[in-house]
Amino acid sequence: MKAVLQRISEALEAWLYELNERDHFLFRFLEWGNDLYAAVIFRGVRRRAARIDESIAGRDRNFRMRFLGPEDQAMLSQLFARFDFDYLPPHALDSDSARKLLERPSYLPFGLFRDDACVGYCLVRLIAPRSCFSGVWSFPVPENAGLSRAAVKRSGGFTDAEGLVDFVTVPLDNLASKKGAEWAGWETLRANRRFFLLRRPIPPRRFPFAR
Repeated sequence: MKAVLQRISEALEAWLYELNERDHFLFRFLEWGNDLYAAVIFRGVRRRAARIDESIAGRDRNFRMRFLGPEDQAMLSQLFARFDFDYLPPHALDSDSARKLLERPSYLPFGLFRDDACVGYCLVRLIAPRSCFSGVWSFPVPENAGLSRAAVKRSGGFTDAEGLVDFVTVPLDNLASKKGAEWAGWETLRANRRFFLLRRPIPPRRFPFAR
């Protein structure tokens, strides 16, 4: 029975992943309901995330990581226009989408800065009832060495403190990202036909309406 449930869970995970990729109306409906939930249950989490503006240590230099607000739309749109990665963020990258994601109650968006230039993006997606999915995207140039690892480690520390069960999905052929997530504290749970599913150790539970 356990093996059957495991296969069902893996198939459901892959199906939702594919619905998101296709921007399917069913996935948009689920996201709409999750945003309503987040506006109430996660309001304190988002308020505390908005205070993050700090230095994070890369391999040979410090970077800045800060929460992004509506005033950052133009900057974020310019960053997205440069994204040519094989694996992109789980949302559209046009200017209007950038505006919407900065206002979504279930999204915690962070900019990653080298000096004054925004060179990366970290996103924590809050999921009912008390979970999240995290991801980071930065340009693979020598000047950014260690940035992605430092950012995901900092976001993981935040989600731990908030009592969130934090997951990461990594495509099966993206072993470098899997290794980086494991370095930052995630543990591989399983693989389905599309991706590895990783999870941070489950933190102590917090009261969901924490201020």
